[in-house]
Amino acid sequence: MLMNHTCEHCGDIFHRKGAWRQHKYCCRSCYLLNRWGSASATTACLQCGKAFRRKGKRNAFCSPECASQHRKGRANPKRRRSETKRCDWCDEQVTRPRSDFHSTRTFCDTKCMATWQSEFGPHGLAHPNWNGGRYALKAYSDGWKPARRKALGAAKNRCQKCGRSDARIDVHHIKPVYACVNAKEANQASNLMCLCPTCHTGQERISRKKHPQIAMDFPLNKSL
Repeated sequence: MLMNHTCEHCGDIFHRKGAWRQHKYCCRSCYLLNRWGSASATTACLQCGKAFRRKGKRNAFCSPECASQHRKGRANPKRRRSETKRCDWCDEQVTRPRSDFHSTRTFCDTKCMATWQSEFGPHGLAHPNWNGGRYALKAYSDGWKPARRKALGAAKNRCQKCGRSDARIDVHHIKPVYACVNAKEANQASNLMCLCPTCHTGQERISRKKHPQIAMDFPLNKSL
């Protein structure tokens, strides 16, 4: 027996049958209109007030830029366990989830972080990545590219330690750049060796162990 039901969108009476016995709408058009709204409906943007044609019932902004501006500076009500700290450079308040505070220092953006690092960050031997000032020799600018091409051609793009040719081949300085007197000594053919990334890592440890980093004769940053 067919039972009469009322469409929740247009109010027309329809009969449920077959695959439509659980549906609340008389047709697919009513279902789409009830879910997404009419494509011809116009509304005012919550940010700029401009009238626009809304594509869905939940679309309240005329553009992604307006949506971003509307959310800017407002706390997300769905975000939990947030924390507020002060920027170590500009002293502005920064509210983020606790998981986003990864360091003992807090900065509101990368610009403040870079400015603080240029003023108080570690320099020279105080920096954890200091390697003795290899870039001061210009070893990777003066004659490096021709020397690298020549070394790869002599090795036929093969690792000179394990013989692999299916991986990326690096050109390794047997005597580290920081231990050389000038770029010419660092990039001479006898000091270059073609290695795959795996062999390069192991050979780098051996080279650095044989040639310890040179201590530079300038004072450390006293403010640290």
